[in-house]
Amino acid sequence: MRARASINPRDPGAVQVTALQNPYGFCPVTGCGEPGVTRTRGIPTRDRCAGGHVYLAERAIQTNPAIARYVCGFMFDPTGALVVLVRKNRPAWQAGLLNGVGGKIEPQDASVHAAQAREFHEEAGVETQPADWEEFATLVGPDFVVHMLRTFSDDWHRVATQETEEVKWFPVNALRAGAYATVRNLAFLIPLALDKSGIQLPVIFNDGQPDEASAA
Repeated sequence: MRARASINPRDPGAVQVTALQNPYGFCPVTGCGEPGVTRTRGIPTRDRCAGGHVYLAERAIQTNPAIARYVCGFMFDPTGALVVLVRKNRPAWQAGLLNGVGGKIEPQDASVHAAQAREFHEEAGVETQPADWEEFATLVGPDFVVHMLRTFSDDWHRVATQETEEVKWFPVNALRAGAYATVRNLAFLIPLALDKSGIQLPVIFNDGQPDEASAA
């Protein structure tokens, strides 16, 4: 079984985790999450939920070039007290905010883990292996998917800005206390990345808002 989290439209901060076998076999429209899915005739790359919403299906996510696919990763120190983040310059809605290190998955990337290792090396200057990264969450929207990954490493202190966006480490407790301006979903993604409750990963979050994507 896989897990998904549906956002409560009455309380956007509340997340209810439920079981799901097909990680994308649910309606991603915020506030819906209807699991009763039927195939839409004549539109083989889309699904329709029992509520009538037509949305992009798992097959479309994997094969449709219109789906923007990203990786976004957190490197923690071995204790989980520190995390490496990037201060974004772009896109405009992220300017000045902290986010995980990542970017768009490229055609040459063999997997989301390989894409994360490549992006981290390009942006933070530290070489990691694809196997070092674990996907702990997936953000699914109507036309985007963001694969969230984590790693714990002794190399956290070796990170250095490589491009135009500043990369450095930050204390997790300070982030939780609101000492730094971050992309809003880091408020639940960092705690989830550090969760030790045994929940099956990755957790799937459905969200109809494109600003949840960690666009490069």
